[in-house]
Amino acid sequence: MVRDYNDLEIFHLSYQFVLKMYPYVDKFPESENTNLVNQMKRSAVSMPSNIAEGSSRRTDREFLNFLGYTLGSAKELEVSLNLSKDLGFGGENDHALLYEDLQKLIAKLLMFMRNIEQRIPLRKDIAMRKISRGESPWKEESKE
Repeated sequence: MVRDYNDLEIFHLSYQFVLKMYPYVDKFPESENTNLVNQMKRSAVSMPSNIAEGSSRRTDREFLNFLGYTLGSAKELEVSLNLSKDLGFGGENDHALLYEDLQKLIAKLLMFMRNIEQRIPLRKDIAMRKISRGESPWKEESKE
């Protein structure tokens, strides 16, 4: 099921986040260009890129994998933003605005992922085992 990523709110939020973040990291000390700045830029750019790439996949399950990569990049960026604040880079107000935007993106991404997960048919054998144990078939399989 190929989608147009331009129709997805999470794509636009992640794209706008990149545009806002670049001027923020440009204020960092030059010594951070090969470390924190590059890492943050890579993480940020990977979010809309993974959404766009995933939207071209044929199944919801494949798309969900790319959304998982997007979530991983967002969480990585969350840590980097906190590090930049604690190291005194970029400014408190800019950090607060970016952090808030990132939290909104993560929340919407998680809701979108949950919606897609509910559309993916469960493997019958796993679902039947869970039902027989009185569990919800939608809960993640435990690692026993």
